[in-house]
Amino acid sequence: MSRGERVGQFRWTGAIVKEQTEDRIRLTRAGAEPITVTVRADQGFALQHQDNQWFVVPIAAQRLGRAVVGEQLLWALSGPGSEMLSTWLIRAEAFAIRIRRDHFLFQTESNECTLDWFNGRPKSDALGNRFKFVFLVAVDSRRRLADFIGIRCCPAW
Repeated sequence: MSRGERVGQFRWTGAIVKEQTEDRIRLTRAGAEPITVTVRADQGFALQHQDNQWFVVPIAAQRLGRAVVGEQLLWALSGPGSEMLSTWLIRAEAFAIRIRRDHFLFQTESNECTLDWFNGRPKSDALGNRFKFVFLVAVDSRRRLADFIGIRCCPAW
């Protein structure tokens, strides 16, 4: 069973599973119909590329039923009231998203679509580039750095 099925966040049509791991599902288009993924999420954003610039388009801020066009990435985030705080990064060349009351309807004509799962919020930038901070300094210096870059310190620090 995939992680998405377990937390009830998404289902798909028009595709077969090409590869599946604990935190990734790669879908391949099964025929003429587009890959459609229903994502249960409270918020999210898509990337749009225009005039050699990237734009982040917040999905939750759009009107119900409106279509949002994106390129390469869709971030779908579950809210605090969800069964499990998690994030899905959906990758496809180009796609459209329709906003519904409690889910997003993601549709792509691409031949492949990848869904990456993150427990909680991902440690990556908007383009999906992962990062990790390694501190080789005292606890007090970590707090100062975290305050400087706008990260709230957790009690364990």
